[in-house]
Amino acid sequence: MGPVLTFENQLSFEFRTKSSASLLLYTDDGGVQGNFYTLTIVDGKLQLDFRLGDSNQDVLMERPVHSIRVEQVRVDDGKWHKFVLFQAWENVKIQLDNTVLFKILTQRSFVFGNLRTNSDVFVGGLPTVCPRLSNKFAYFFIF
Repeated sequence: MGPVLTFENQLSFEFRTKSSASLLLYTDDGGVQGNFYTLTIVDGKLQLDFRLGDSNQDVLMERPVHSIRVEQVRVDDGKWHKFVLFQAWENVKIQLDNTVLFKILTQRSFVFGNLRTNSDVFVGGLPTVCPRLSNKFAYFFIF
């Protein structure tokens, strides 16, 4: 019997803001497959948008942008909030404070990128030296 393969990613942090429109986190695969993660605050609610996978493996399927929005919790209240993102293969779970949401992806590949090509991980906004990204998220800065 061979080794058991597992694929799990987890990210967690705490934040507070009074802004109702902010970019909390952004990273991408350097444009190689068009994969990315953005965590934003839109209208005071937390929203995760992402694309995963290898376009060579999912040729027959369009790789959509997935979105998970936490409608139950306002985060623009100046209070501390805890965020947890967990992804294991097709299972994606986000937790904001005591609210937990799940999404099951219907694709075959869950590749994100690699250390050579991935962008930096930007927290709280994007520097103006990233024109490819800065214009897209110009109005999303955390205060």
